[in-house]
Amino acid sequence: MTYPIRCHFPICSMVATTFRLITLAEAAAAHAIEVASYPEDEAASLEQIQSRIQQANDYFLGAYDDKNQLLGFVNGTLTAKRDLEEDTMSCHDPNGKFLCIHSVVVSQAYRKQGIAKKLLKAYVARVVDKGVVSAILLIAKPYLVHFYISCGFTVTRLSPVVHGKDAWMELVLDCAEARQLNVVVVDAFASRPFEGNPAAVVVMSVGAFNAPGVEKWMQSVAIERNLSETAFVAPLSEDHIGGNEYRLRWFTPGCEIELCGHATLATAHTLYEDGHCEKYAPIHFHTLSGVLTTRYVLLDDNKTSAIEMDFPKVDKKDHDEAWLTSSKAALVKALDITPADIIAVEHYGPSYICHVTPSAYEAIHPNFSLISTLACQSVIVTCQAAADSKYDFVSRFFGPNVGVNEDPVTGSAHCALVPYWHHYLPSSPVNFTARQTSARGGDLRLRLDGSRVFLTGTAVVTLRGKMLD
Repeated sequence: MTYPIRCHFPICSMVATTFRLITLAEAAAAHAIEVASYPEDEAASLEQIQSRIQQANDYFLGAYDDKNQLLGFVNGTLTAKRDLEEDTMSCHDPNGKFLCIHSVVVSQAYRKQGIAKKLLKAYVARVVDKGVVSAILLIAKPYLVHFYISCGFTVTRLSPVVHGKDAWMELVLDCAEARQLNVVVVDAFASRPFEGNPAAVVVMSVGAFNAPGVEKWMQSVAIERNLSETAFVAPLSEDHIGGNEYRLRWFTPGCEIELCGHATLATAHTLYEDGHCEKYAPIHFHTLSGVLTTRYVLLDDNKTSAIEMDFPKVDKKDHDEAWLTSSKAALVKALDITPADIIAVEHYGPSYICHVTPSAYEAIHPNFSLISTLACQSVIVTCQAAADSKYDFVSRFFGPNVGVNEDPVTGSAHCALVPYWHHYLPSSPVNFTARQTSARGGDLRLRLDGSRVFLTGTAVVTLRGKMLD
């Protein structure tokens, strides 16, 4: 079948940005941006900029382009008082538990490109992750309040601070609340709620992701969620906060796994839709299976958004006739079919692929106890789709050895199914449309390109919450 035309999300003329602490040598450059952005009676002096860099450098974060040019910055100082007053904003108390932000500023030439929001979110993430600050405070003019609310702040009052000629609003971000992890449940490979494959996505800080013993905690969360997979994601490092480089791990209720398609799709969908990543740029996930790339795309109707995933092709493992004979016999019993129903049995990666006739496919009754005795993690049953359908092949996935009797839709399984069908069919196609026919079911658009398999699917958020512990 013809693979639906895809177009990538329109690429804007955005500047690639990285974030790091500003050095004293960059004080003059920061001051130049400050005085060009604020009225004279509101802008900090060069001496104030230098003092803040020297005394509170951990709270002076710059945004840089790929040539290491300073594009903007956020800076703040610590205070012992929660309420912002003239004295609390004028000096730095290294033992203070409240952070007063003085400036959030981007150079005029780089505004309206989303840099300020990415910069402030990266700044907040760093502060929250350190666990030192109880709350982040700032004052803002009324027309900027919406921007700060979109970054997680709430309005507390009209500020008593006199700073220039205009009135100011006081806003706060509670760091204890911000440290509560967000959990999102996403139906992957779904066009509406309650189809496809649900996955829980836990967006973490760098520190939490790298904490000692985190694997045990992740496994406990996966057991508690009790979905086929729970994904845990965090920026690759502190230097990558606000960027598109992430670490990603997947856990079933039974164990950690090396590759999961639908939970990767769910994670990318969450990061794009919740504003962690810009839709014009690909996300690179660093995983046990290497670096996986996802992109926000539009389908052939130029309206429906989807996620395209770039995964490694799963290679076939060769076996002798004795293996084939014993595997067929075991699958006949495990699936309650006859030897004549089986067209082929192959071993791809951690899975056995059992290709059966269409009539046998409709009649299989999996015995999960018998499937769990096979020398593989999972069994994929597949057959060619009906000629009058919109699909090339259909499949089901059984994985009792990884804690999932039947997975609703399995992206990683198609990294084996695509090369299998490519070699099996006489025309050696590279584009496929497939359906996994579980009770929930889901569609996948697939493309083979050398050693890579590109999987495209849609997703729907069905639940949002907070981890309370």
